[in-house]
Amino acid sequence: NDFNNRHEGDWEMIQLTWDVSSVDEALTMPPVSVAYAQHSGAERAEWNEDKLEREGTHAIVYVSSGSHAAYYSRSIWIGWTPNTGVGCDDTDPPSERVPLRVIGIPEVIEADSPFAWLLFEGRWGEHVRWEFSGPRGPNIGGKWTTPVTWVDHIRDESVAVPHRDTVGPGPMRMFCSVTSLAGRMMAEVPEVRREIAALVIALSLVPLMFAMLAWRYVARALVLYVRHLPLFLTIGLIVYPIAIAGAAAERAINRTTLGSTLLRWSGEASLPQFVLGIGLGGLQQLLLGVLVAPAIIHVTYDLYRQDPTSLRQSWRTALHRLPTTTAAMLLAVVVLLLMSATVVLLPLVVFFAVRWLYTPHAVIIDGAAALDARQTSASVVKGHWGQTLGMALLIGFITGVPGPVIAVALIVFGGVSMQTGETLSSLIFAATFPLAIIASTLYYLNIRGKLPEPIPLDAAPHLPRPALDALSHRSSRAHRT
Repeated sequence: NDFNNRHEGDWEMIQLTWDVSSVDEALTMPPVSVAYAQHSGAERAEWNEDKLEREGTHAIVYVSSGSHAAYYSRSIWIGWTPNTGVGCDDTDPPSERVPLRVIGIPEVIEADSPFAWLLFEGRWGEHVRWEFSGPRGPNIGGKWTTPVTWVDHIRDESVAVPHRDTVGPGPMRMFCSVTSLAGRMMAEVPEVRREIAALVIALSLVPLMFAMLAWRYVARALVLYVRHLPLFLTIGLIVYPIAIAGAAAERAINRTTLGSTLLRWSGEASLPQFVLGIGLGGLQQLLLGVLVAPAIIHVTYDLYRQDPTSLRQSWRTALHRLPTTTAAMLLAVVVLLLMSATVVLLPLVVFFAVRWLYTPHAVIIDGAAALDARQTSASVVKGHWGQTLGMALLIGFITGVPGPVIAVALIVFGGVSMQTGETLSSLIFAATFPLAIIASTLYYLNIRGKLPEPIPLDAAPHLPRPALDALSHRSSRAHRT
């Protein structure tokens, strides 16, 4: 059973129920209902109900990949209780059709009969801790001993993850990924030597410490964001349709064989989203990276220099640099993906991904050409690699975590509908995306080392005093240097 509670061996079942008094009578009519087992629970359907797919007199069962839970249709099914399983079941294609063969079991089973295995009351698999032991046989429990009344306490429906486009990380998809990772960690970590586990934990704390050091740039970005809230919220509203368009285009490409392979490859590598540090993947990220992020970078740079700006002007500049920005980012992503195809170059993939993190900033702020943008970013990041990694993690957290976490909490504990939760998550992403790019731009300007002259506090009254204090302090220090 390769689910979140991975264990050796598995038993699943479906049950057909007739409202008759004898087996002979049942053979003359269809059943009245069916029940499909799912983890510790099950789901019921009437025989004539629309959700039950049939081929003539045969019910069709969609078995989940890994967990073997049985469902009535293709989808991603989500659960957060013992009866539904904590995690996500996948019955989406590709599927393999398996015809069944009927075998009758005698009412009385002898110890030397071919069905003697039904007398075994132990576990069909290794006996270990908690949820990771093999299951007991089908002859143990209410499904076998009280089949008629057992179905009175099962569910009438399961919750499917909507197959629709979302802006930013989908909350339900994130829930699936997190529960799967948590399950695998609980299954593997106890088997790892304490020394190795301690080393892994220690190494994991290093980038987290760098992320904490980078938090001050987010605080400064928040000051700028709030002070110019209408401007940046307008950009956030533009994020929404562009991201939806990217997701729709990705879905269309994913229907082709080549497109599906490429998108699955890039998604598994997670390198494009690491390169840009904005918590997305695929075409949605690429469109935001070349259409929206450059405008935010330009606005932030102008505000940083106390140069009056407008959204229209920044957008005009971003569109003017669009071919260069697109080419520079595609070059970085393609190189990293090709490197990720090898095992030996994976450490270098991470190294160069951090160095090239500010490729779009190099194009917009420094006017770098497409072929030079990666080198410009690398020269700025040089000497700040660890802190830049921390900044990337922090930016990914800002855009990728709050929306899905809030949405999942409201869906699971607040009874909010799936659609409402995903809409809320999308709106939170659209609002936090500009904040993340502002913070990354302020960080880039700081490590770039070419700050403007000290700014008099009375020369730019449209900025709040904390931001002016921070900017003036940074500028003075750079000027003295």
